[in-house]
Amino acid sequence: MGIAYLIYRFLKDIKKEKLGILGAAVFLLNPVIWYNSSVWGQTDAVVNFFALLAFFLLLKRKLLLATLSLILSFYIKASLLIFIPIFLIVAVRQKYKIVEVLKAVSLPLVIIGILTLPFSGANPFGWLWDIYAKKVFIDQLQLITANAFNVWAFVAGIHAKTQTLLLGPLSYKVWGSILFGTSLIPTLYSFMLLTNMHERYLYPFFPVFSVVAVLDRKLLPIYWGISGVSLLNLYNFWWTPKIQGLIDLMSARDRLAPRILGFVNFSLYLSILSRFLRLFYARKI
Repeated sequence: MGIAYLIYRFLKDIKKEKLGILGAAVFLLNPVIWYNSSVWGQTDAVVNFFALLAFFLLLKRKLLLATLSLILSFYIKASLLIFIPIFLIVAVRQKYKIVEVLKAVSLPLVIIGILTLPFSGANPFGWLWDIYAKKVFIDQLQLITANAFNVWAFVAGIHAKTQTLLLGPLSYKVWGSILFGTSLIPTLYSFMLLTNMHERYLYPFFPVFSVVAVLDRKLLPIYWGISGVSLLNLYNFWWTPKIQGLIDLMSARDRLAPRILGFVNFSLYLSILSRFLRLFYARKI
């Protein structure tokens, strides 16, 4: 509900209230959102809420609160670090005074340090460094795809294969990093192009694209198409609720369906990229 409210407020502020209600409804009616939270029991909504709140506050030039909200998102889970470059670009273009920047950096760090003390003892930042360096910022599975229906599911299948396998002269991991490095929209492109990707990591795409699709109604079919594939992706291997016919379909012919859905997802991604580039070169964005 918190994310839906932010979508509503953002669209209401830049357009009108009816558009805000529509955007919130598009997000809330997306089955991926409630399946992730209610069936999987994941906390992606909390992590994404604080990240989106950070940008909402930043657009209102509340740098201190925006930075605190973004750091809280990373503190809960560091999965949205891909937003840092965008946050910095917006903040730099807003041209804050050096005192405002120092406050925005130092005060949130102090708050994080205080929140960490009960768990870390006397050295909260050293404890956090060890946690992130040794447990968070490592490729735990090191697979080509960790059940994400993306371009690598199409190329290599959904089976557990190490990302160090070669695809031509380079490994899958290197190819993924190169493709991601040339991309423009991190929430969707990181999911589609990076290796070792989990099915849940497409979640940040939906709040942002709920806004975009409402502003540009031609993108709504793509939004719902990606949502449908993502829902099947979350269902794959989880099998809740148990629908035997669907399970058999997803598992048949050496798991051909996930491979096809990876191609469908990648095709939808390319259509978004194509539209973005057309608008960019037409100077409409």
